[in-house]
Amino acid sequence: MRKEYMAIHRELHNIARLQGLYYARYLLMGMSALSLFYYLAHHYGLYCFYPLILAFITPTLVELIFKDGFSTSKTFLPVLQEKYHYTKLRHLSLFITFWLCNILLFLWQLRLSFFSSASWLANHIPIFLLLTHLLCYIGISYYYQFKFHYQLINNRW
Repeated sequence: MRKEYMAIHRELHNIARLQGLYYARYLLMGMSALSLFYYLAHHYGLYCFYPLILAFITPTLVELIFKDGFSTSKTFLPVLQEKYHYTKLRHLSLFITFWLCNILLFLWQLRLSFFSSASWLANHIPIFLLLTHLLCYIGISYYYQFKFHYQLINNRW
């Protein structure tokens, strides 16, 4: 009984984290596209293009690389997994993408601390992107965890 409860809790936690990764990825791609217009208008380069492309292409590449390494196991909440399109492979691919984008944004900010441009906003765009990316992931993950537990307790699936 205890193991089943822990497995259900782990599945709810993983699905909530997957939703946080989805929303953080889409937010990063949208903000990078908007920042790209600013950078192009002021001739600062294509630095915003790199997180945009990395967030767009990396999940597909990771899923193609590790496609055969993952097997389906027993699930306790198949309806919830189907509704939110949860698979272990998709979760892993988005998690790898999340951390690669964070590392890229951190390195971009580090580069700007040594070779800054004339504009204050252009110097701080990477840190804004990094913070919103992290906070979106954390906030959405906790929101979905509370939502799933509330639905489970009140039998509202």
